[in-house]
Amino acid sequence: MIQFTHHEFAILAETVKQNRIAVEAASGTTNPFDVTAITTYSNHRKKLIQLEDKLEAAMLQE
Repeated sequence: MIQFTHHEFAILAETVKQNRIAVEAASGTTNPFDVTAITTYSNHRKKLIQLEDKLEAAMLQE
């Protein structure tokens, strides 16, 4: 199993958060009729939120 320091977890969590913010910001410029782009955005956003939650939980367990 890979071990991370608390500092590394914090960096990962912040990176994921910034990616989610960027994805959400980019979605505002997406053509509302472009179903593929909306689906891609939605799936990417869900994955980022799940990863954020897992990282936060892992940091709390340390």
